[in-house]
Amino acid sequence: LKEVFITFHGGERTMAGAKRLEEYVEVFLAEARDDFSVVFTMQTNATLITDELCDFIKRRNVLVSVSVDGSKEHNDPHRRDHRGRSSHARTAGGIAQLRAAVGPQLTGLLAVVDINTEPLDVFDALAAYGIPAVEFLLPHHNWERPPVRPRHDAHDYGSWYLEIFKAWVAGRHGHLHIRFFTHILSQLSGRKGVYEAMTLEPVSLVTVNTAGDYEAGGCLKSTGSGAQHLGLS
Repeated sequence: LKEVFITFHGGERTMAGAKRLEEYVEVFLAEARDDFSVVFTMQTNATLITDELCDFIKRRNVLVSVSVDGSKEHNDPHRRDHRGRSSHARTAGGIAQLRAAVGPQLTGLLAVVDINTEPLDVFDALAAYGIPAVEFLLPHHNWERPPVRPRHDAHDYGSWYLEIFKAWVAGRHGHLHIRFFTHILSQLSGRKGVYEAMTLEPVSLVTVNTAGDYEAGGCLKSTGSGAQHLGLS
């Protein structure tokens, strides 16, 4: 094992503050010693970005991805704060601050698919942030809580993705890396998948919750209460 990726993810990691995150990094590096290198990444909604956090990210070479679903129109239905207020202006401001302070360490955006949106409008809005990669995630649903299908079409979500895929391969924002598409293309060409939720390859990650317990992939949480628990800590 030569390299380990550690991602601060789940909830809102920036709530811990730069000082606590720095302590986490110190613990991990002390454990790794010279046995392997450690790459730190973080997923955030960017609403709490500060100069202190930017300094920590820059100094520790943390790679950052921001959760945002597109423009204010796309983001507001699912990403309001606890008072019901729009979070989009704070997220957009956080993205701008990160771009200015940490540059290429701001590596991607993560958006959850909303079938009620126009896919190309979402695609254009995400591309406008100027970040090199975009990840489109399906919302977590199951047989007891099926996904919304306003047109009662079994292929609604595939059709939504297809509009973006056709535009992307035709050159519209063709510079963007879209993991969902590259994963499918990789597997079609006989290579290994790059997305643990859509492959039969062995899972190469483990989730550690805030209590220190190991869990399986987060996508399992939708299948049943406690389905992700491994009974290990």
